[in-house]
Amino acid sequence: MNGVSVSAAAPSAQQLKQALAVKEFRIAWS
Repeated sequence: MNGVSVSAAAPSAQQLKQALAVKEFRIAWS
C-alpha cells in the first residue's frame, strides 16, 4: 500500500516543482 501511494504522489510532486519552476522562469523573463 505504501509503495502505491508513494508512486502516485511522486508525479504530482514533480508537477508542482515544474509548475513553480515555470512560474519563476516567467517572472525572471517578464
